[in-house]
Amino acid sequence: MKAEPPPPRRETGTRALLDALNQYTGAVILITHDRSLMELVADRLWLASDGTIAPFDGDMDAYARFVIDRAKQAGKAPTQVRAAEPAAPPKPPPAPKTKVPTGTARRRAEAAEAAAAAVTGEAAPAEATAETA
Repeated sequence: MKAEPPPPRRETGTRALLDALNQYTGAVILITHDRSLMELVADRLWLASDGTIAPFDGDMDAYARFVIDRAKQAGKAPTQVRAAEPAAPPKPPPAPKTKVPTGTARRRAEAAEAAAAAVTGEAAPAEATAETA
């Protein structure tokens, strides 16, 4: 049975499930958020908490008080789900490496610098490097 059937079938489906569970003579483990269903079907409650499962002595009202008291002691809002740890901030991307032209790319760069120098009348850095070497 789907946990939340559409409204027209919800009441009929829940009633059929309730009847079937109450007529069944064997053991059933019922995990539900529907408190009224649990109160109408369950004859024993078990508490799954802190990595253990143990019988819970009390009814649903006692369980609700237990959860609230436990949350007050811990200084948190009542919940059965542990709060997620905050995610670490992402690492910054590595600094881009400066590419040094080699081979054909270097020759093209030197030629472009020489052409620019000829137009502007300045000495090209590649030519100045070649003259000092």
